[in-house]
Amino acid sequence: MKKKGFTLIELIISIAILGLISVTFLSIFNMGLINISKAGNRTAAVKEAEKNISTPTEINDFDITVKLPDKADGIDVTVKGRVYESKVNILNSDDFVDVIRYIPIK
Repeated sequence: MKKKGFTLIELIISIAILGLISVTFLSIFNMGLINISKAGNRTAAVKEAEKNISTPTEINDFDITVKLPDKADGIDVTVKGRVYESKVNILNSDDFVDVIRYIPIK
């Protein structure tokens, strides 16, 4: 009569293999959570910079002239506007978010 079942060594090896696989998946999930947290902090910093841009600390006027193609020589179009800038530190990081907005003036 043969006994059916696993030996102790087979069970230990299978538990070790499952342990290695689970450690790998846990590290993948951990890095995913860290990246989600960093992305959330960056989004919050961009939102804060957008809020601060409505009252800019530095306003720079600019003029841009563009030559549009036409049948003859072309058409020169000049756009006048201002540059609004805002810089905010990202939470729990040494990085910054720069938001630059170009607003045309009529």
